[in-house]
Amino acid sequence: MSGADGTAAPPARRRRGPQGWRRAGRVVSGVLLLLLGVVGLFVPVLQGVLLLVAGVAVLAPVFPPARRVLVAVHRRWPRLRRATRRRERYA
Repeated sequence: MSGADGTAAPPARRRRGPQGWRRAGRVVSGVLLLLLGVVGLFVPVLQGVLLLVAGVAVLAPVFPPARRVLVAVHRRWPRLRRATRRRERYA
């Protein structure tokens, strides 16, 4: 489309709704938890494995590889399934 004076109309901006912001927040928080988990593996104060599992649980609805890891964790430690399923209901 061109304007009345023959110039091209500016491209339409894509609006990011609440779902887009929620997804972005989930990705940022999941990556942050994963980074803290890696640091926690080497620092005795942080619980590295717990933070890694939490990061994967946050990223699972967004990234299929994280979902596969979470399914493998559920198979290995069935008691964790209840905690992560509860968290998914509130997501």
